[in-house]
Amino acid sequence: VLDLCPDLNAHVEANPGVHLEFLSSWTMDVGAMGTLECAPGFLPLLGDSELTCGGSGHWRRRADSAPAILLKCFEKADLCPDLRSGLNGSYLASLSKQRMHGSIASLKCLEGHDAVGGNSTAYCGAKETTFSNGSAEVTGLWMSSAFDTSGEPIPAAPLKCARRSGFCATLSLGSFTQAINWTATGP
Repeated sequence: VLDLCPDLNAHVEANPGVHLEFLSSWTMDVGAMGTLECAPGFLPLLGDSELTCGGSGHWRRRADSAPAILLKCFEKADLCPDLRSGLNGSYLASLSKQRMHGSIASLKCLEGHDAVGGNSTAYCGAKETTFSNGSAEVTGLWMSSAFDTSGEPIPAAPLKCARRSGFCATLSLGSFTQAINWTATGP
C-alpha cells in the first residue's frame, strides 16, 4: 500500500487565492513535488510553497524535509477595515500602505481633547478562522503591539479622546471689510 499525501487540489479549492503552480505527479505519491503560489491580487499569509510528499504520507518542506504547513494567502488590498468610522474625539494622523497587511495607522486626539483609552498606533494584520467544514477565512484585523499569553496578537482598540474640561475651540472669523462699532447699553 502506497502512502499518498493529501490532495493539493482540495487545499487550493478550500483556500481562496492559493494556486497550484506545479505538481510532478497527479497521484500525490511518496516523492511527488508540488509548488503552491498566491494568485494575482493575493499575498502569502503563512505556510510553505515548495513541497515534497514524504514517506509518512504527509507534505514536507522541500528545503529541509520538515513537516510543511500548506500555503495560505490573503487578498492584499484593503484588508483591514476603515478606521475613520469608529473614531471618537480622535483622527487618523497617518496610514502606511492603505489598509494592507503590514500597514501602520497612527491616531491622534483632536485639539482640546485628551486620550482616555485605546491605542494610538495600530498594525494591520490578518486572522485566520477555520470553520467546522474545514474551510478557512482570512479577515483583516487592526492589532496592538501587545500579545496575549498564548502568543496571539491583541486586537487594537481605536484611540478614544475626551474633550478637555473648559476647552473652547478657536473660531476663525476671517477678515472684516468694515469696522464694527459696539455700544454697550444697560446698567
